[in-house]
Amino acid sequence: MRPDGTIQIASQQGWEGISLANSQYYQMLADSNDQTFAVYNFPPLYNNQLVLVTIAQYRNEDGSHHGVLVGITEQQSLQEVLQSLVSLSPSSNAYFALLMESLLPQILAP
Repeated sequence: MRPDGTIQIASQQGWEGISLANSQYYQMLADSNDQTFAVYNFPPLYNNQLVLVTIAQYRNEDGSHHGVLVGITEQQSLQEVLQSLVSLSPSSNAYFALLMESLLPQILAP
């Protein structure tokens, strides 16, 4: 993501050129470094879905800011993580804590 919030390069070509500047998570993306967050409802990329967003600031050798590298772990992979944690202790529950101070419980398919 460029400093202005525009997606420069993406694994999904349709995302290139989309601006995240108006996203409720834009400031988090711009200010965080080497962190991962669980976010729910990340439009325009993931409406009403839970994803993990991993952020790393991209700077050149003199330290000037060139943008942000953002990695996204989609819901299916998150489900597998929670399922593997619960399998270690079947009587337990697993949750993702969101930035908005709420918890999303695991939703396991029968």
